Amino acid sequence: MAARSARAWLRSGETRCVHYNSVGVHGVTDTSAQQRIIDKLAEYCRRTPTHAVQVMFYEEEHWTVRQEKNGATFCSGTPSKLVRVVNIV
Repeated sequence: MAARSARAWLRSGETRCVHYNSVGVHGVTDTSAQQRIIDKLAEYCRRTPTHAVQVMFYEEEHWTVRQEKNGATFCSGTPSKLVRVVNIV
């Protein structure tokens, strides 16, 4: 999991830095399937001491892999569209 920071607003209007672990999920666009993933991660976070988790759902990735005659392998892909972000604190 990659770590990132964000600002969180406290009730008094002060801010503090919140440390997130990031989880990227590709190809799960159905909201009920996304919710099952979020529920499982939230359950894990309740049981395990961890930083807040930011879950980012993307459309499916499309990659092309080709191998040249000399054995070199080339991969290319298009950026995936972000469809949903959920913070589990």
